Amino acid sequence: MHMLSDWLPKKSALSRTRLLVAPDGSQYHWKQVTNWGSTSLRLIDPETQETVAQVRSARTGGGFLGKPRRMSLHVRSDTALSLNAILLSFIVLEQARREQGAGSYSDARGAAGAGMAGPSVTF
Repeated sequence: MHMLSDWLPKKSALSRTRLLVAPDGSQYHWKQVTNWGSTSLRLIDPETQETVAQVRSARTGGGFLGKPRRMSLHVRSDTALSLNAILLSFIVLEQARREQGAGSYSDARGAAGAGMAGPSVTF
């Protein structure tokens, strides 16, 4: 069994950033971003500081927040990084987060695993 920290290590011990090493050896950063109490996840190319992929959290709707929506992963169509690497790394992070009781992505230490259903993917 592989641990999350084996495949997507933290940038540093106290960091919220997890590193994704692409098949070609280049590194990308999964960063947790919190705005207005909502946490999202972005995959950043550290060389250009551009967002390669972004996760939009699900919301139940109601109140002033608007309509409900499902979790979604948006990937730039012009990225050089493999869609497989992006999707698999996201699934591993999300599964670990869910195993930890839906806490933050940076706190997830669970085993890497599959079996997650739900999010949609666009690019």
